[in-house]
Amino acid sequence: MTVSDLTTLAMVTSTRADWGLLKPLAKQLTSIEAIDFHLIVSGTHLLPSFGQTVSEIISDGFTDIHKVKFDMNGQKTTDTIASTSEALLKYSECFVSLKPDAIILLGDRFEIFAAAVSALMLKIPIVHIHGGELTEGALDDALRHCITKMSSLHFVSTSTYQQRVIQMGQPPETVYLSGALGLENISQDACFDLSDDFEKYSITKNDELIMMTYQPEFYGEISDCSVLENLLEACLSKTSAKILISYPNADSGRDSIVSVINNWQHQYPGRIIAEHSFGRKRYLSLAKRCLFVIGNSSSGLIEIPSLHVPTINVGGRQKGRVCAKSVINVTTSYEAISKAIEQALNKTFRESVKSVENPYSLYTSPSEFIASTLSNYDYSRINHRFFDLPDNSLTKAELPTSTLKNNNNKTVETNNIETSVVASTNKVQADSEDKGSNGKVSG
Repeated sequence: MTVSDLTTLAMVTSTRADWGLLKPLAKQLTSIEAIDFHLIVSGTHLLPSFGQTVSEIISDGFTDIHKVKFDMNGQKTTDTIASTSEALLKYSECFVSLKPDAIILLGDRFEIFAAAVSALMLKIPIVHIHGGELTEGALDDALRHCITKMSSLHFVSTSTYQQRVIQMGQPPETVYLSGALGLENISQDACFDLSDDFEKYSITKNDELIMMTYQPEFYGEISDCSVLENLLEACLSKTSAKILISYPNADSGRDSIVSVINNWQHQYPGRIIAEHSFGRKRYLSLAKRCLFVIGNSSSGLIEIPSLHVPTINVGGRQKGRVCAKSVINVTTSYEAISKAIEQALNKTFRESVKSVENPYSLYTSPSEFIASTLSNYDYSRINHRFFDLPDNSLTKAELPTSTLKNNNNKTVETNNIETSVVASTNKVQADSEDKGSNGKVSG
């Protein structure tokens, strides 16, 4: 088979979190002879302040990688905008060099959004994983939906998300139900030997543990620092457990959170243990031993239920995500968090968690399904047609109502799709060039 006969696929990873999910798929793709696979490593992987986790990728056996580096050290919103702009240019240079048939992207971070814009403008099809999800308290929510609209193929984790991607106008035949990549091999990954870690962190086998991850909340009603202090105070007062904390991602507000973590770690040496990155296997193995996992990370909703450990999901960052019955959703107050901890420690509740079903667990090997689909797909037939839902899919009760003057100067109520479009344009163009064949105002 010549190089010209191969399908060239490039995958972008930008954080410790997405690599933990993408690694099984990357291994599958490298094993397929018909695929010329390229791994693009970027974002916090290349920053010492985030543990320089590119070393983990190399130790996983991926030595032939393409590094795309851009500045991510700023903490202001304008710094994030500047990082996105630089990332867009750097990704495009890499894509032009590789000339892939498609780009594989996972999730919703701003640097992944930049990669998607670059690919779109270069007319490179995008394969998007984990689209259709909701995280109403995070900026990522809007970015995820934007990436979905720019993508040509979709692999989603639940049927709810599959329907939502189709609802956004993506053709049903392009939206594959694959389950969550993070659940692949989770039982084996959660059996990592922790002997060295116990010695490093001065943990004994009798110590109770709590795993905590708190990310900045874009639309939070109170400051992230106040929420984190409520979390720490509640965990310290309600349990005698040692608290394992994973530092947040490179988002606006990160430095303030890290400062709070460091201050509390100094006040409670031995009780609070913080790390830039535990790594997937270490993280899951530690979490499996914990009383509960607490914070606002997606892993608490997607992966942790498969370990049969309670999750306390705090605040609105993950609002809208499908979740198992082992997940306790609470507000950010100290009182609410304290009650949730009491529930997580309740014997009856803990017993029910042992048999909980994870809604994200659909297939034994999602990566094998995705890799097989990608290796057999004809990328030349990709199109970007918009899929309209049936006319009866929206009821009048679901549509906004308002009044406006029609062409005869009469007041009418608008509560259907056609007149809502007219209202948004303020007038109906009589010229046939501005009308669709059915009389509706065209795009």
